[in-house]
Amino acid sequence: MSSWNDVQKYREKLLEWYSCLRPDIASALDLPSAPSYTSRERTQRLKWSVVNYQLMTQKISDLTLVLGISVFDPRDLRHFKCQLEKRQVVPEFLGLGGQVPLMRVASETPEVGKQVVRNMYLLRKQFRNLPVHVYGAGDHRWYAMLRLMGATSADYAGYVMIASKGGIVLPGTGPRFILKRVKVVTKKGVMFYTRPDEKLLKLEDFTQLVNCSCPICKCNDLFILEENRDYRIIHNLYVTLAQTALVDSYCNENDDRELIDYIKQMLLVKKNELRPVARYALKLYLERGS
Repeated sequence: MSSWNDVQKYREKLLEWYSCLRPDIASALDLPSAPSYTSRERTQRLKWSVVNYQLMTQKISDLTLVLGISVFDPRDLRHFKCQLEKRQVVPEFLGLGGQVPLMRVASETPEVGKQVVRNMYLLRKQFRNLPVHVYGAGDHRWYAMLRLMGATSADYAGYVMIASKGGIVLPGTGPRFILKRVKVVTKKGVMFYTRPDEKLLKLEDFTQLVNCSCPICKCNDLFILEENRDYRIIHNLYVTLAQTALVDSYCNENDDRELIDYIKQMLLVKKNELRPVARYALKLYLERGS
C-alpha cells in the first residue's frame, strides 16, 4: 500500500471483517516500514498508522485495538509521539512491528540483532505504562530478551516454517537438522540436499532431544522427526510454548534475576549465534536500572 487511497480502501475492508468476526482484541491497520526507508517515508507511515487507529476506534468503539508502529531510532519515536499529541490519541496497547526481517539476519549480522532489542528498550523508555506486543517475536530466544526490555507479549508462527524446511528447535537454539544429507521427492524427481555443518545437531543437542518431553519425542524414536513434517510442527510448538511459559512465569513474578539467569544459560553459551545480542540486551538492562 503505497498511497493513502490504497490505505483507506484496505482499512474499510478490515473494518468490515472486524465487524463480522467481533474479536476480543485486534490490530489497527499499521503501515510497516524498515530501516532502509527514508526518514520521510517512515514518518509518513507512522502518521498513517496513527490516523488509522484513530478512525478505526471511532468506527468500532467497543473493540480493543492495538496501535502498531515500526520504529528504528529515537527520531522515529519523536515523530510518533508528535502524531499522538497532535491528534490527541491515547492508545490502550502498542504493537512493535518491522522487527522480523532484522531478527532473521541477526545470526550473521549481530549489530542488526542488537537494533531489535534497542528498539524495544527505547519504546519502553518512552511509554512506561502501556502494554507492548512485539509482532512475530515469539521465538523463545528473542521473547526472553524482549521481555527483559519491557515487552508484554509476542506472537509467532515461525515454528511451522522451520518444520517445513526440515528443522527442529531445542531450548536455546534456532533451527537445527538431524541428518546431514536428505533425499527429497519433488515434481522434477528425487533430489538430494546437503545441510551445513553449523546447522546440524551437536552431541549435546542429541542428548537434549532424547530427553525431550514433547508428545512426539516421548513416544517415538527421535528420527521420526526427520521423516514427518507434522511431528516436527508439534515438537517445535511444544518447545516454544514450554520455554515462553517459563519466561512468562519469571515476568509475572517480577523475577528479573531468574529471567537474566535464563538468558545467560540459554544464550551466553559458546557458539550460540545470538550470544552478542544477548550480551547487549543484558547491558541495556543494567543501563535502565542505573
